[in-house]
Amino acid sequence: MQMPNLTELQIKEIKQSIHNMLREQKSYGVISSITTESIIDYMPKPVVQVQRSWRDFFKKSTRTPAPPFPYEEYVDHLIETEISACKEEEQSWPAVTDCDRLKGVFTNLIENNILVKENFLCCGSCASSAIRDLFEESHVGGVFYHEQDTEFVQQEADSGNSPLYLSFGKSRKKSPYSDKEIGEKVVKSLTDAGFKVEWDGSDRTRILVWLDWKRRLKDKYL
Repeated sequence: MQMPNLTELQIKEIKQSIHNMLREQKSYGVISSITTESIIDYMPKPVVQVQRSWRDFFKKSTRTPAPPFPYEEYVDHLIETEISACKEEEQSWPAVTDCDRLKGVFTNLIENNILVKENFLCCGSCASSAIRDLFEESHVGGVFYHEQDTEFVQQEADSGNSPLYLSFGKSRKKSPYSDKEIGEKVVKSLTDAGFKVEWDGSDRTRILVWLDWKRRLKDKYL
């Protein structure tokens, strides 16, 4: 296995990044791509220029497939190592975590015709725009958090009390409820499940949920 010339600190930072992305439930391909970019960024500038020129050349070529990244096997090794670390970490978790309970809340909302999207797109603007096209006639409203929300709550995971922001609103089809009433339904489901929730009752304010963020690996990694 060919290994890049990285310092212990750089390797530690890359492994922590992989760990966080696994907890954010990013796909293997996305984790691999971001990790590859991180390794290239840590290389000396002349090497970075060669690596980027090499990659860009093959991106532009329509006939010749790009050769494998020189450290592709090492990237796979790092990811597999962190998957094992996550599995070991989960063995000490409660049988039911706050994230498990949150999933139960979302299931309840779905059963009540509220569309739920987790880790949905990159940011609030993109997610707010895209979710409108996902509403079906049966939906009365929707609730979501986006990738930046996931990254933020993951950063605070070690504290045992992390903030997760939820966006909400009525369906743009034929909803009998207002945006505020959808927010009230979401808050009630959360408080009934025992979560600490902060919301000022305004349809312009996102709902803040406090929880011990212990999110399990995707099933595909188990």
